[in-house]
Amino acid sequence: MKYTVTLFLMTTSLVSFACISNNFTKLCASSDITYSIPEGFRPVEIKQNPDLAYHYAVKHKNKKLEIRYSIFPLKEDAEAYNEYVKNRSKKRIILIDPNKDHELSAITAAMNISRSKIKEGFHTFNPDAVKLDCNADWGASYYIENNSIYGKGYKYSLVVALHKKNRANAFIVYLFDTEEDVGNEIAASFCNLKFK
Repeated sequence: MKYTVTLFLMTTSLVSFACISNNFTKLCASSDITYSIPEGFRPVEIKQNPDLAYHYAVKHKNKKLEIRYSIFPLKEDAEAYNEYVKNRSKKRIILIDPNKDHELSAITAAMNISRSKIKEGFHTFNPDAVKLDCNADWGASYYIENNSIYGKGYKYSLVVALHKKNRANAFIVYLFDTEEDVGNEIAASFCNLKFK
């Protein structure tokens, strides 16, 4: 009986990871994103939290480093906005271009994780570099202290925000205790998620 329960729990966990992976794969496909698991990492369970939804996570096999991925597709919102712009005079509502709030979304995500001020401000990436590295139209990074449920168990986060017009806003969150211990792993995994 003990082995049956253990086997059931292992099977349930594998099915759960397969569903999470499948949903993440669908999100990537619908947002024109490519992704590969960084070398030395393995998938881990998603932990529900009130701070920032994330759709996939991997953890380093030997170091205290976890990477969480959040993808928020914009295709449907962009199509609705474009239709609204065409017929604006007939409507009594106001819509905001979904491609105009990516900076605010990124700051909000970082502030929700930190529950305080951003540790070292934010660094906006060079537009040519972020286009070359990630095929994104905009990108930035935020170095923060974790003071939320999202960051529980880790001292710091590096939040990388990417935006591709009419496609998606994506957040890649590196959670760790000491940057010096995981800097090489962060650098090596930096472009494992990019827009097509």
